[in-house]
Amino acid sequence: APKGGLLPVLAGVLVSTVVTFLTASVLIKKTNEDEGDFESAKEKMTELKGKKSSVVATSDVVTAKTGVRKIVVACDAGMGSSAMGASRLKSKIKQAGLNIEVINTAIEAIPKDADIVITHERLTARAKKAAPWAEHISLEDFINTHLYDDLVKELVILQNPETYGTFNEADAKELPEEVVEESGPLSKKNIKLGLKSVSKTEAIKMAGQLLVDSGYVDPEYIDAMLEREAGLTTYIGNGAAIPHGVYEAKENIHKTGISILQFPEGVDFGDGLAYLVIGIAGIGNEHLMILANLAEMLEDETKVEELRKTTSVDYMYKQFARQ
Repeated sequence: APKGGLLPVLAGVLVSTVVTFLTASVLIKKTNEDEGDFESAKEKMTELKGKKSSVVATSDVVTAKTGVRKIVVACDAGMGSSAMGASRLKSKIKQAGLNIEVINTAIEAIPKDADIVITHERLTARAKKAAPWAEHISLEDFINTHLYDDLVKELVILQNPETYGTFNEADAKELPEEVVEESGPLSKKNIKLGLKSVSKTEAIKMAGQLLVDSGYVDPEYIDAMLEREAGLTTYIGNGAAIPHGVYEAKENIHKTGISILQFPEGVDFGDGLAYLVIGIAGIGNEHLMILANLAEMLEDETKVEELRKTTSVDYMYKQFARQ
């Protein structure tokens, strides 16, 4: 400091110190508040999610709809995975005694009166654009999920809370087993067992060619099946794949048909080995019973192993064609 200027310099340092302290204290307080808000937000988000982020909690969806009358299970083409999911859910809804309609459809064809829409997590964004008025539930696959049970329980609470907890699937009456006639969507000639492993593309072509040879579809439908596989795998887990055409290929379908190919050593579908490759060409609801039977069988590991190893076409036919 210059001679005689020490006091002003010290005063300036003191003032700067005080200003810095006051400014810093405000910033530190603000940071602590932000961190607290962030942690609080994280806790709330965790509570809201409950499960994995890819699956919407059913309670959040259902409680927003006190008068659910129609549930739509939607996928790209509306006749493969969504049909299986709808069949499973419809059965549970019926057993619970709920007066709720369950249908499956392509995303672009979701009806205006849909209250709840269920889709694969990779298709939920499209579904929300197609049906912004509905509540949406997304899941990882249409078969290996407990969402249907949870959803039914929530619906029972809403529509008949005084009886909640009395429903037990084990008490539900089983439908009698009957074999459909050969004129149905599945014919024994379209069941091929003991096939050698091939590529995914070749397996889809084989399944499609059976449908073509039986007059169910035009040859162009095979290309539509490959297009569908390129967009989103038709492997549904537990050793099964259900290749089918894209929605636009419905014009190439003459009548509902199913083909079943058994590969004891499996076909690599990327997400897993498919021992059963089931080609589907669906019009209306004729193929839903077969898909419902498939969904039920895939829940039983012992049954899956039997289907993988059986050498009896009659046995395979009976398992899929029973009503």
